[in-house]
Amino acid sequence: MGDGEQKRLARIRNSARRDQFLAGRLLLRECVAEYFQLAPKNIQLDAQAPVRALAPDGSTLCFVSISHSGRYLAVAFADCAVGIDCEQVVRRRDWCAIADAYFAKAEADYLKRLPPEQAQREFALIWSCKEAQTKCTGIELGKLLNRALPIRGVGLTSSALIEHGGWWGVLTDDLLVTLVSADRILEAPTCHYRLMNCRKSPPQSITLEALW
Repeated sequence: MGDGEQKRLARIRNSARRDQFLAGRLLLRECVAEYFQLAPKNIQLDAQAPVRALAPDGSTLCFVSISHSGRYLAVAFADCAVGIDCEQVVRRRDWCAIADAYFAKAEADYLKRLPPEQAQREFALIWSCKEAQTKCTGIELGKLLNRALPIRGVGLTSSALIEHGGWWGVLTDDLLVTLVSADRILEAPTCHYRLMNCRKSPPQSITLEALW
């Protein structure tokens, strides 16, 4: 592939990411506006995590979070800091090398003890949970990757993070979603979703399971 073709593909990918980013913010504004009975154009979003949705007078309406994975898009909002992440189980990803390089040793060793198919899903879950944590706490992802999570009883994390609530659910065979909340007392949340990225498909719901 020549340099010209590579640049063209890079522009296409960057354009797709930008469109997805804008679509996520639009969907989030629509959800918050519907809940608070405001016009979407009057909802402002913070630039840094944990992200807040602001009313026209600058007051905080709620905390919000957005996630993209391939063609999938997820949004969440709550009255406390919240982080959401949807993650596809990518079978071609070298999860073992990534876990060895970035995860806590307890997590990497745990993944190696599992059958390959199960390990791929567990890797996606751990990664997704850390993505959700960084959105909820504002801590950089690089500083969270090597902190072991108590998922499946593997390792321990700092007391500041273990006080957060964590939930997850499987939406399809290759897609899972995780949610981290600053309020651990929050009841198990419900995830409402549509498959195949199609608004005409009937909505479905699942109650997310506790991670720890």
